[in-house]
Amino acid sequence: MPPRRATRRARIYARDVQSRPLLLLSALAIATAACGTTERAGDSDELPPVAVSSVSAPTTSEALGPHASAAPLGDGDAVDQVVGPADATDAADRVDDPITLAWVGGSNVVWEDRSLPDAVARRVDRIGHRPARFSSATELGPSIDRIIEMIEQSVADGAEGLLLAMNVSWIGWGGTTHCNDVSPVYAFYACILEPLPEPERLDRAAKLQRLVDAVVATEVPAFLYIIAHSTQAMNDPILADRITAAEATIASFDPGLDRISFGHQVITRGVEGADEGTAFFDMVHPSPAGVELLADVLAPDIEAFFAEQLG
Repeated sequence: MPPRRATRRARIYARDVQSRPLLLLSALAIATAACGTTERAGDSDELPPVAVSSVSAPTTSEALGPHASAAPLGDGDAVDQVVGPADATDAADRVDDPITLAWVGGSNVVWEDRSLPDAVARRVDRIGHRPARFSSATELGPSIDRIIEMIEQSVADGAEGLLLAMNVSWIGWGGTTHCNDVSPVYAFYACILEPLPEPERLDRAAKLQRLVDAVVATEVPAFLYIIAHSTQAMNDPILADRITAAEATIASFDPGLDRISFGHQVITRGVEGADEGTAFFDMVHPSPAGVELLADVLAPDIEAFFAEQLG
């Protein structure tokens, strides 16, 4: 049964922001101070294998851990396909048929023993009248092309809805190799968000358009948001200005469909406690406490949006 069109669009609203919200999109790992490595610019095809996992809510932290599967998405450990009763013809007949929502992104979604889908699953056990199941397809620093592949495979494997974590750094990522030697991480991130020369800018725009087109082509409801940033990152004047400018650029790619929800602000703007050292190891990677904080922020909007679309 095709999903109902929503009568309203789920939004993510952050507190204490006076201007009109801008588009949220995300999922690139930028730096990992905790593990002593920093991801650098480049759309390399030589990326680690995608980690795939599936869990029905409620769940435990190990269900979506980093070793849930080392096989590429679509192999033996692919996202569980949703198989309903043979005679299920409408919502009333499918109350025991889980809704699988595939969460696609980078290490800000699943990293080491921390899993944002796992945390949200503990808060969202049903979508409307049906049980909820969250699967994840993640890589360390995925390129836009890999994100598209993970989206398409997730839907092919039975996902009825998508969650997509995106990063404003994709506006410049891949066209700024001179930033690779820039440190510390704030300066590096600001560097890759510098305005690009026209040829590179058009190339990034074309890649982002392909990504949005791929989401639309799945014909399933999709919830897009930008990865969280620490309070300190958003308090840095240069970095905050460039993140805001990148959001404005990305906003032009909104296809304006009810079944595609765009959050319109960095989800940690105005959120108390989103600090480095407590909620974040660095400016983008949440700590265990940070995962719980982000789940508290995201879960109500995720549940409301997909209940409208699929419940």
